[in-house]
Amino acid sequence: ERLPGPLGRFAILGNHDQHHDLDAIAAASTDAGFTVLDGEVASVDVNGRRLAIGGTCAPWGPPIPDEAVPQADFSMLLSHTPDLVYKSARQGWDFILSGHNHGGQVQVPVIGPILMPSRYSRRFEHGFFRVPPSLMYVSQGIGSKHPIRYGCTPEISRFTLVRAAA
Repeated sequence: ERLPGPLGRFAILGNHDQHHDLDAIAAASTDAGFTVLDGEVASVDVNGRRLAIGGTCAPWGPPIPDEAVPQADFSMLLSHTPDLVYKSARQGWDFILSGHNHGGQVQVPVIGPILMPSRYSRRFEHGFFRVPPSLMYVSQGIGSKHPIRYGCTPEISRFTLVRAAA
């Protein structure tokens, strides 16, 4: 609730929210001042430029239809799972923020994560990935499915978007 957001605060839900009271979680997020995007796109005016922000927790919730992606000076997609990166890149999103994999949650030295809940296995474990024309960042997040993390530091990411010099 105290998180500043001069241009708006946006949230998406995840697959673990599906196992609890999804409507109550969405309502609490809205009451805290967030716009919960669930297969939707919002637009924000930033000094005369249009920023499109989409959000989806697909496949657990609705995906963003191709025709819903607006023309914008910059577009950012909040996608719960990185498994949507190829479809999202075809839709033309500039920047994709994702999570879901928890960085593997348990990482064994030299071997890496022992369980990766992704159809692409460890391909999008965590960090930056370029899938033209999109750039995706996969966060390790702070949560976990099971109450254990090993070799996988919890992470809260903060990005500052800056327009490149002409």
